[in-house]
Amino acid sequence: MNDWENPKPFPGNRVTAPAYSFSCADEASASTRDCGASARLIPLNGTWPFHRATMPGLSIGSRLTALAVAAACLAVLVVALRLTPDASGMGTHRELGLQECGFLATTGLPCPSCGMTTSYVYFVRGQWVASVYVQPMGFVLAVLTGVIFWVGLYESITGRAVHRLLAVLPMRYHLFPLLALLILAWGWKMYIYVNGMDGW
Repeated sequence: MNDWENPKPFPGNRVTAPAYSFSCADEASASTRDCGASARLIPLNGTWPFHRATMPGLSIGSRLTALAVAAACLAVLVVALRLTPDASGMGTHRELGLQECGFLATTGLPCPSCGMTTSYVYFVRGQWVASVYVQPMGFVLAVLTGVIFWVGLYESITGRAVHRLLAVLPMRYHLFPLLALLILAWGWKMYIYVNGMDGW
């Protein structure tokens, strides 16, 4: 016997042998490998009682947070509904008492967010073509605002964490496209503004 096989000098390095279970009914049938009659034999082609694991529900605090998010999204859409879209394609935000875009005043070119409020206002009024035209990214954000409202409301009522499904999709598949769309939408806004094509 080798030293490492001897349990006496090295008891800490050895674990208790696990118990084994055989499907044969007794030793005699095991020796002849005739285990077909054993009640402990479970064929792999049988019907297995698999159960889908349920998604853990949200806590009360998380459901209240989802409700607050839904309320915030609804408030944004309601405020947009009360505004009148500026015919120039941007500047609708000034109805809220906000100042003129500093980037536009300094450079003479619209900033990445110019026209988004106007796009929101067109969106909630059902004028989706106008919403896309004056600011494509504003249309996308308006759609996302509506989606988040319904998801938040659903989660607050049912307690099901639907937003966790985003974890299945890597961030590069939804964050990077949004950033790319933001840049493209900004380019489109500058194009129609410089060429006198802005507004609806």
